[in-house]
Amino acid sequence: MRSYFLTLAAATLIFSASSAKAQSDPASRSSASTQSTDPTTNQAGAAAQKDESSTTTIVSQSASGKITAVSGDTFAIELGDGESKETMQFLTDSNTAKSGDLKVGSEATVQYHSGPQGEKTATKVDIRG
Repeated sequence: MRSYFLTLAAATLIFSASSAKAQSDPASRSSASTQSTDPTTNQAGAAAQKDESSTTTIVSQSASGKITAVSGDTFAIELGDGESKETMQFLTDSNTAKSGDLKVGSEATVQYHSGPQGEKTATKVDIRG
């Protein structure tokens, strides 16, 4: 009976070690994720995902501030306060999820991704006020 438990324990250790090695092997993973914070633009974070079947990297970021302008399919928010204010412009499209109407003076948190020419397309806008 004792040898049975020792054999079972050894098999468990071998299986655990091989599973841990497979998980840590970069070739066995199909996507990568990173997190960062950029205090100069008040971005809450960025996450990068890379699809191994293509060379496109999608970076999702977020910013919060007061809506200062709305025109057609674009709007702007002002980030920061005092001397460190910054204005960011965003595009919206049919895929942009909005929790209300974009109105000047409302507070908003915008999730967005940057395009190849640096344009910022809003994917989700959480509007407060």
